Amino acid sequence: MAMITGSEALMHAAAASGVTICFANPGTTEMWQVSALDACPTVRAILGMHETVCTGAADGYFRMARSPPLVLLHLGPGLANGLANLHNARRASSAVLVLVGDMASWHRGADPTLNMDIQCIAATVSGTVISVISEQTAARTGQVTATPHPRSTGPPDRNAATSSRVEDVRPGGSGGCSRELGGQEVVVGPVEALQRAVEVLRSPASSSADMGLAGSSRVVTLLLPHDLSWEERSDWPVLQQQQQQQQQQQQQQQQQQQQQRVNDAADALLGMGIDQGWEGQACQSDSQNGATPAHSAPRLSERPGAIAFIKDCAAALTACRARGEAVALYLGGEALLVEGDAIINAGKVSAHTGADLLCVSAFARVDRGAGLPCPIRLQYFPQEAAAQLRKYKMLVVVGTPLPVANFGYRDGPSHLCSLPEEDVWEVDAAWGGGSGTGHARSGAGSPVSRHPDGELQGRVQQARQASPADRLTAGGVCSAVAALQPEDAIIVDESLTSGGSYWEASRGCPRFSHLTLTGGAIGSGPPMSVGAAVACPTRRVINLQADGSCMYSLQALWTQARERLKVTTIVCANNSYAILKLEAVRQRLPRLGTAGKALTDLSRPIVDWVALATGLGVPASRATTAEGLISQLKAALLLDGPFLIEAVLV
Repeated sequence: MAMITGSEALMHAAAASGVTICFANPGTTEMWQVSALDACPTVRAILGMHETVCTGAADGYFRMARSPPLVLLHLGPGLANGLANLHNARRASSAVLVLVGDMASWHRGADPTLNMDIQCIAATVSGTVISVISEQTAARTGQVTATPHPRSTGPPDRNAATSSRVEDVRPGGSGGCSRELGGQEVVVGPVEALQRAVEVLRSPASSSADMGLAGSSRVVTLLLPHDLSWEERSDWPVLQQQQQQQQQQQQQQQQQQQQQRVNDAADALLGMGIDQGWEGQACQSDSQNGATPAHSAPRLSERPGAIAFIKDCAAALTACRARGEAVALYLGGEALLVEGDAIINAGKVSAHTGADLLCVSAFARVDRGAGLPCPIRLQYFPQEAAAQLRKYKMLVVVGTPLPVANFGYRDGPSHLCSLPEEDVWEVDAAWGGGSGTGHARSGAGSPVSRHPDGELQGRVQQARQASPADRLTAGGVCSAVAALQPEDAIIVDESLTSGGSYWEASRGCPRFSHLTLTGGAIGSGPPMSVGAAVACPTRRVINLQADGSCMYSLQALWTQARERLKVTTIVCANNSYAILKLEAVRQRLPRLGTAGKALTDLSRPIVDWVALATGLGVPASRATTAEGLISQLKAALLLDGPFLIEAVLV
């Protein structure tokens, strides 16, 4: 059997587990992984010119593909550079596998220049951090695979805070870190570590992160020492598994050939009028040969007590409505997706019970448009959001935790829902791809009269036509995008203050997917657009982007050009950190002086977005009127590659 490196074995194991994409910004300690990608052509390697591009792209990729990508980063500093968008991925419940090269195990103790405590950095965003060690190190130190840190298995106490201390388990490691996420593990061998990472990503505990449980994250970080990446062996587990798979495939082919001969004989006998029951035998043989449905997560009907819980919830909803009380479904995570009919079932529950349909403000993805329910988006600022929820006497929370304020303002609320616990019903959207809401509908009785169709709540209206007025305003940009976006578009929305009207403007658009900033770490829009476009190459991605936050991850434009991605970026150029000016007003600060203006103004000098984009390989234009924006956007949407429009706002 051929000798291959640990990096090659790991990459083959990743491919065998279904990984097809690697967003990478490698360095010296990852060059063996780069070589391994050459030896594993089924994994597509995409270079990001900054680590935040790689991690943001991975987040966007998972949100659309629903399959974990691989991210390859260089040591602790590289991971630190990508941390902001991994934080957003964590808040989006995106499953991402991060592979970080570490110093050679025998060199780490010398404390070289780039040495860092990578585990503690990774712990801030990861549900599980896996450190790879060699068999020799395990024998010398007595280390074995560590027991994962216990995960929460139910909705958190929203008034309680949890923390734990996890010690550094690496050979030669020193110190530890205080953290609130999942466990640290030590695994012997790179292949075994990769397989363990995939196991964690696919586990129900990982999927439960969709509920936003305290400390939950679906990001798994794997730390591979440099010396293990170049180690050569011929007995890596992945090679043995490949041999076994080849043998199984050969056996299956032989069985299929034998079965075909049986079927041919059956056809001949049936043609003579002799029915010997061959058809039934063939079906039985298919089952014996492994032609059975793939393993899937337990459906709602397989969870003891789950259906009873859902039907009790539906009965409570109906009873509240019968008393004339306002009730609502508050949706997040997978409950907002068309996969598994989750959002469609939510609309049916709303139609049958009369409950309002709400969704989180910072959602990972909502499938919207014609034929789909139109949820009411929760307000961003806490006072308005709390007032929005105050009218409801019962709240059914699906696929997300109860909302809290993004910041603690003076005299402002922390928790936005003031209902007692008995009036809040929390449902895991992972209960069978929306079957939870389907069962709720079946137990809810007849549809109420204000939804005569008995199916979907919400109106479908024509998108407002963009006005060609001379002045180009933020509202005009939103109207233009809503009027022109094609069917099946993916809208990556990091427009912040400029995009406030887009949600309403796009209510009646053809069906599309809407992605937003989930963790508040700005600079996610351009990288997320990269990932979404890679995941869905035939769909048009429109990045509605604030100018200040675009500067955080401008390098993503280079990747869009290099990969010829169908991304149209609209930069809302107000030359200002407008959100900070708004925050100053809301916090009743004194009038901004010289320092305040200097820290919120972006006009000295004015950023030339056309020059920046073209310098990175993306063609671009500038729109100063609504008519100009409409004309340029129409042309951009016809291109097979990327384009940027600088929308100069007044």
